[in-house]
Amino acid sequence: MLTECGGDHRVVQLLFTFLLTTPAPPMLYYGDENGMEGGGDPDCRRSMVWEPERWKGDIRATVHRLLALRRAHPVLRRGTFEVAYAEDRVFSFYRVLGNERVLVVLNNTRVPRELALPVSFPEGTRLTEALSHRAFTVENGCVRLVPLEPRQAWVLLAAFAQRNTPLESGRLGSDATSTPGR
Repeated sequence: MLTECGGDHRVVQLLFTFLLTTPAPPMLYYGDENGMEGGGDPDCRRSMVWEPERWKGDIRATVHRLLALRRAHPVLRRGTFEVAYAEDRVFSFYRVLGNERVLVVLNNTRVPRELALPVSFPEGTRLTEALSHRAFTVENGCVRLVPLEPRQAWVLLAAFAQRNTPLESGRLGSDATSTPGR
């Protein structure tokens, strides 16, 4: 994946956010979670890199956080998918399961974006970005995303949908990522 993304770690992290927040079980090709590179055949079948010092730590950490988030929130595994916004390489969608709603926003541009994104959350709803814990409030039917950095993604959880996850309790690690999600 890193090779296909021109070596840009931000693009890889954006793609992993999309992959791990959309419907259907995700499929990761061995080594992608560590930022392994490859090329055309026969370079596409490199041996697995097992030495942690050769892994791309930022990519690996993002994958682990997203897998923990997916496991902690059934809506990211079984919820319906609804497009919320798609314009000028900014894409957002909802995942909905019962009362739980998650809004995922992806900026696939090379510039920061400032958006007042229309949302279907009730006025005053507090949204928390799942990976950075940055808080937003729905005002006038919108959530103000200032700034959404280039190649950045936000996974916004409504206050009523949040739970104590391995991310929030500081338990992220092998114990938080070893059980397959359903």
